[in-house]
Amino acid sequence: MIDDPLDADFVHGQFQGERITFSSVSSPNGNWRCLYGRTAANLGTPVVLINENEEVQHAFAVTRAQDVRIANDGHVAVTDIGDPDDQDLSGTFNVVAPAGTPVIEYEFDANIWECSITENGRYAATATHNPDRSAYIFNIESGDLVTKFETPNLNAPTQEFGTIDGEIVLYLLDGDERYRAIDLDGNTVWKSRDLQKQDRIDQLLDSSERADLEEAIDLLEEVYELSDDQNRKKSIANRLADTHWRLSKNIRKDEGDTDAWWSHLNQAKQYYYEIVSWYDGKKGVAKVERKQAKYHLKEGNEEAALQLLESISELEDEYDVQLLTDADKKKIENLS
Repeated sequence: MIDDPLDADFVHGQFQGERITFSSVSSPNGNWRCLYGRTAANLGTPVVLINENEEVQHAFAVTRAQDVRIANDGHVAVTDIGDPDDQDLSGTFNVVAPAGTPVIEYEFDANIWECSITENGRYAATATHNPDRSAYIFNIESGDLVTKFETPNLNAPTQEFGTIDGEIVLYLLDGDERYRAIDLDGNTVWKSRDLQKQDRIDQLLDSSERADLEEAIDLLEEVYELSDDQNRKKSIANRLADTHWRLSKNIRKDEGDTDAWWSHLNQAKQYYYEIVSWYDGKKGVAKVERKQAKYHLKEGNEEAALQLLESISELEDEYDVQLLTDADKKKIENLS
């Protein structure tokens, strides 16, 4: 029995004698309305389908409904996230026909959350959390699973059916934004700008692993510019610093103390300073400045060498970490 107007987002009513609050969703054309709510008497979640005459078409119950969607033809999709006291990863995806006949009842060994259904009631979808992390598309007419698509970068993403060039696609969302679209065969047919950028970053990182040091620097610098995430940016700065350091060593071995050698040392130090809050950053700055101090000592520039060694000492004091070697300390003492 329903007490409130059916066009409200939440309505009050009774189920098997217990008074509960129902959430309310409508089909896109407004001809169907579905009410679902959780009871306090372990009676599960009642799901009630209301037709366009505001009459109860049918009702059924699941253990604990998280998300309910309804198509224009009255098919209802429900994600049942199961008993809250059950520690096992599980979930059941249900699709029920307008006549009340179960069409799909697919059990997962992973938690599920939200679902989607096409407006015409032909296809439905849901997605899983860890460890499965996949989107699933079902053919409602046959009841078969037609596509499983792994989503390693998205954990149980929201889904949204749409069309591209007249073909049905499933959009996977990252937050409120469309991230990727797959067709019914599981092929990616559209990518967001963020995903295109991430694909480019992955491609560049992969190429940098096989490139020589100079080319690797060019590739990593492009990744650095493309990266918006600060942790990713720092990670790339670390790799750039290490690569400049290695290249400087090669140049010095082959060509001596050239301008190119000094330039790559400075660039390594610059990137190490970007991650100076990390131990690798502090250690990197210290080794570069130690190398530069050694060069200045060789050239007779004792003041410049002392400044560099004292810079390491200041970094050591600031972060309370050991960076100076015994040889460094002795040089500071002799030069002071």
